[in-house]
Amino acid sequence: MNRMARGCGIGSALALLLVLLLPGSAEAQLSLDVAPSSVSVPPGRTTPTYTVRWILTSSSAAPPFVSTSGTFVTLPGLALISTNFVTLTDPGGAVGIPYMNTIIERLRIPPSVVRRAQDMGASGIGYQRFFIDDNGQTSPLATLQIAFAGGLGGPFAVTRFELRFDDLSTLRVIQADESLRAIADVSYSGAGVIEAVWEIAGPALGRAPESDVGFRLLRRERRRLDGSGRARLRSPLLPALTAGLHRVRLRFIEPDTAFELPAIRYFVGPETTPGLGGVPRDVDLVSPPELASLAPDTRFAWKPVEGAAAYQFEILWRPAAEAQASRPDAALEPSAERTLLLSDDSLQPERVTGALVPKDWSELVLSPAVLQRLSAGRHYLWRLLALADDGSVLAQSPLRKIRVPASFELRAWTSGRAP
Repeated sequence: MNRMARGCGIGSALALLLVLLLPGSAEAQLSLDVAPSSVSVPPGRTTPTYTVRWILTSSSAAPPFVSTSGTFVTLPGLALISTNFVTLTDPGGAVGIPYMNTIIERLRIPPSVVRRAQDMGASGIGYQRFFIDDNGQTSPLATLQIAFAGGLGGPFAVTRFELRFDDLSTLRVIQADESLRAIADVSYSGAGVIEAVWEIAGPALGRAPESDVGFRLLRRERRRLDGSGRARLRSPLLPALTAGLHRVRLRFIEPDTAFELPAIRYFVGPETTPGLGGVPRDVDLVSPPELASLAPDTRFAWKPVEGAAAYQFEILWRPAAEAQASRPDAALEPSAERTLLLSDDSLQPERVTGALVPKDWSELVLSPAVLQRLSAGRHYLWRLLALADDGSVLAQSPLRKIRVPASFELRAWTSGRAP
């Protein structure tokens, strides 16, 4: 019995040795795990760098193992998003049964990968790798799951919206063919696609420009936004061929907004010279008086004009009058000043700055945007025009001089009320 047992034992050992020597019989069984198994992408345009540990186990030998790239795929669906061509190598070591080693990768997830995954409708991202040894044996795929966290995973919504022209005003007067754009600053939470349309209403449409109807399409906008942030959208060039009042707005299609979106207004003025020819001087000015010194709290006031849709405040400068205004004995009466303006084109004043004023205002404090266009120690002319709905001039005030003191420094002045 003992001899038979020993014989059977020797035979089993020889059989096991023959099995191990057969081709393919010594193939190692490879397995691959990843730690951590999942991470979260925080909201924002940048992502941190993650430490990823690929844990490789072999049932027998330990030759070098190589992974030539990693792939980003959608979850669910496993559709390819992008490939990360970074090679990881495990040089192996002493032969052991089993063999186990950890290969460390410093992984950064590009924002473009996150955006494309969301565009593909994914609820998450998978990052996959496998390793191969010198004998061509491969490990199974291991997948790091990447979840959209914080703002990326929350509902997509517009939380704040501000619409202005490119000079940051909300009311403008421009001349025909003058370039003008609107700018929308959007604050949002979550991540998604903004779909919106730029729309315009004006006298060319034959409808009342102050109504909520009559808007026509200028351009469609579609933009992918990352989690929780701010974005700026710029309109196309706004129409400036037809004189009159125009309104421009950005209307959101997606996401739906829970608040009223404003429209901003601009006038396209008729083609007139700064002197305005024979327009009657019907706007009565209240303050400041002739040759007043401009101060931070200077209030430009007037009596309302019946039928005015808005007022155009203008500051002008006439180089030829600068030398005269610097001599007290050369000061001109308003009527003489107007006669000069209309009789000699070389004396026509140049527009320096101004503002479009709502029809229900009867006074104005100049904003920093207006003040910064003025020069210290210089004399200017100012006036007020009353505009009709079609942009024509109903009335104008006489020209008045105002003096900017030599100590004028915009930064030291408090901000006025912006029109």
